[in-house]
Amino acid sequence: MIVNKVYKKFKELGFFCSLLCFQKRIQLRYLCWKYNFDKWHATAPYECRPYKWEAVSLSNTITPESVLEVGCGLGDIVSRIEAKEKFGCDLDDNALFIANKLCEDTKFFHSSLEDDTKIFNNISLKNLDLIVLINWPHLMPWKEIKNCVENLKEKINIKYLLIDGILDTHKNYRFHHGRNQMLDLGKIKEEKKSSDLTRTFYLLEL
Repeated sequence: MIVNKVYKKFKELGFFCSLLCFQKRIQLRYLCWKYNFDKWHATAPYECRPYKWEAVSLSNTITPESVLEVGCGLGDIVSRIEAKEKFGCDLDDNALFIANKLCEDTKFFHSSLEDDTKIFNNISLKNLDLIVLINWPHLMPWKEIKNCVENLKEKINIKYLLIDGILDTHKNYRFHHGRNQMLDLGKIKEEKKSSDLTRTFYLLEL
């Protein structure tokens, strides 16, 4: 079973990326042991998760000047988006400490999507080109996500939102937000399934 899982990952990533994935996991496991952040980050670095590559690529298609990722973890996604002003927030202070060490061109702070006032105070922008919500919206009811985004929009003029919804075929996830919910927030500029067929990315024009 373990051998099959390793082979599947090797086939998915290719030889060179598999080596990078292995190397980065070792590095992050050491940092996780030393700084006690969520262990998931040590098993899911950028080099090991193609959906993160795809999120970055999709974000860069709109050439944003400013971007905020909510639930950024170690900053894998937001730090690679080609924007002049980059912000990331998370609830794991230990992860944010490491993110600051790894991603010097990104400003990180403690917050969640619900705390729109804290987000506004930390980024100090009236206009935001892109907000990224990736790999955690399946943990939150759609009504709460929608309310939080709309509350934040009252404080900041947000141009685009990148969010993912888990496909209905994956029943072990709590919530499956789809196309109809996304249309409640804005116009779908681009809709794309991830290469692992786990999620659909939605780039929304708000």
